[in-house]
This record gives sequence, structure tokens and C-alpha cells, in this order.
Amino acid sequence: MNDVPFSEPITLKLQSVGERKVASSWEAIECMQQWPDRARGRNWRAAYRACRDALD
Repeated sequence: MNDVPFSEPITLKLQSVGERKVASSWEAIECMQQWPDRARGRNWRAAYRACRDALD
């Protein structure tokens, strides 16, 4: 799997740590894997799937 950088970093707002800048698909996946199960709704699944698809 090759990491895919974003054209511009995105900022994720995390309740536990505040804001985190993410610059690639792999970095986003690592961050999203730390999200609690109760926060993994439809939008989380769509974003996670898009990042995984970008790595293929």
C-alpha cells in the first residue's frame, strides 16, 4: 500500500485531544482507528472507506 498525500492537510476535531492536522490517507486511517466505537457512524465509515480505497 502506498500512502496518498492530500493536496491540503485537513483538520480533524477530536474530543479527546482537540484538533489534529492530517496530511495523508494513511495518517487519517491511523487517527480514525483511535475513534471510539460509539462515534463510528455512517460518515466515519465513508471516510475510512475512502482512505482505504485511496491506498489500493
